[in-house]
Amino acid sequence: MRTLMMNKVAKPRTDGKGAQMMSKVKLFIVALALVFVSGTALAASLNPTSWAYKPGTGPGGADEYTAGLPAWVDSANLAAPALTQAIGGGGITGEVTSWVYTNPDDGHNTFVYRFEVMSGSNVTRATMGGVNWQGVDIVDAGTDADTDPKSTHGPASPSWDDGDPWFLERMADYGIGMQFMSAGIGTQLAPGDYSNLIWFETTYDSWDYGKVAVINGGDASEGLAYAPKPLETPPIPEPTGLLGMGLLVLAGRRKRRR
Repeated sequence: MRTLMMNKVAKPRTDGKGAQMMSKVKLFIVALALVFVSGTALAASLNPTSWAYKPGTGPGGADEYTAGLPAWVDSANLAAPALTQAIGGGGITGEVTSWVYTNPDDGHNTFVYRFEVMSGSNVTRATMGGVNWQGVDIVDAGTDADTDPKSTHGPASPSWDDGDPWFLERMADYGIGMQFMSAGIGTQLAPGDYSNLIWFETTYDSWDYGKVAVINGGDASEGLAYAPKPLETPPIPEPTGLLGMGLLVLAGRRKRRR
């Protein structure tokens, strides 16, 4: 290898063997890049205005969310214990339970949610506003893939009753959406039903609380759940404030001169 490198520096090869070698190098680089791309494509990353569907149910070629919990979602990596909060105030009553787990490999947090409906309208969608999620990358998302019946079939095909949403969404304001049923496709959370565990793996290291809403048409109720801590922007001093500070400095200098 050292000899080849020296020959290459001293006198680039222009014969057929040299061209063949360069062609092999290019092919290796392309193949390596494809491995990288295919490896990262396995994760259901969510960018603003993007969707990831329940595996096997979305339009042809659509992204799919991950079936199964990440390996680090266990008691050893629990960063914030189960938080169960009431949902109400808008025609639907129930509970939302949330957890925060930390990936020991990179220290980043994964947020997990479970919704239960007790009375009122059937839930077709759950959302969390974008304030908490601004500046947060979602590198993977999915459900725990439990297939036990726990929700109600939608009227259109395909539909299911395992508590999985039809798709997970990153909204334009960076918030997250969990669409259980749309145009009759999917499932819904009727009174007595509950969702699978729904999780979002992030690049964020801190957590706070954020409002979640459960929705069906005009009915919408709210609760509180764990979420990434909102970004904190330091206040910018007003121009008059900066001018006042400058006058104080000048006054101090004049006193010292006297």
